[in-house]
Amino acid sequence: MRQADLVVIALPQNAKDISGLLCESPLPFPNYIILISDYVPDPEFNLSKIASVWRIPQTRLACIPYHPALRNSTRKNPLKSQAPYLCAGSLSLKRELALCARKMLQALGF
Repeated sequence: MRQADLVVIALPQNAKDISGLLCESPLPFPNYIILISDYVPDPEFNLSKIASVWRIPQTRLACIPYHPALRNSTRKNPLKSQAPYLCAGSLSLKRELALCARKMLQALGF
C-alpha cells in the first residue's frame, strides 16, 4: 500500500477507533484520506473537531453521511422527515459526496 496513489482509510465516527489508528503509530502512507463513514453531523464530535483534536489536515479528512433510508436507496420515498440533511437526493447529501470526491481528486494531484 505504500506504493498506492491514494490510500483511503475508512473509520466510523468514533473517538476510540480514530484515536486507536492515529495515536498508536504514525500512518506509513505518503498519500492518504481518512474517510469517516456513516457520518452524522454532531456539534460535539464533527469533522472540524476531529481534524483539530487529531491534527488531521482538512484536506485529508472526508465523510460519507449516514441516514437509515439510504440503505434502501432504491425506494421511492426514503424517510425524509427524520433527517432532511441526509435524505437520498437531498442537496446536502450530494454536496457532501461531491466534496468527498473533490478531496480525493486533490489528494491524487488533480
